[in-house]
Amino acid sequence: YEGGVVMAHETLPALLFEEISRKRNFGSVEDNAVFRQAIHELFPTGEVTALILQSVVNMWGFSVYRKGELLRCASGAEGEFYGSTGAPLPEEEAILAEHPI
Repeated sequence: YEGGVVMAHETLPALLFEEISRKRNFGSVEDNAVFRQAIHELFPTGEVTALILQSVVNMWGFSVYRKGELLRCASGAEGEFYGSTGAPLPEEEAILAEHPI
């Protein structure tokens, strides 16, 4: 990604999820505002996205920030929807039309 970066890590994405989703998806991973702020300072005018996928329990989740502000966070696992923050993104429209959450 031009001007961007992709990171893969076991727990760092958790730090970009809102509290309820972070606790349900990652359990004991504590909030770290310093890390979150540092990431947003690296990309002050861009987007930061965190993704989680785990096939054993069919866990999924994502959060999207634009210019440091949380736009959307949604997650679930084992057929249960954990919740969401923000309005659905245009990229979600097709799947949500067939599979509302």
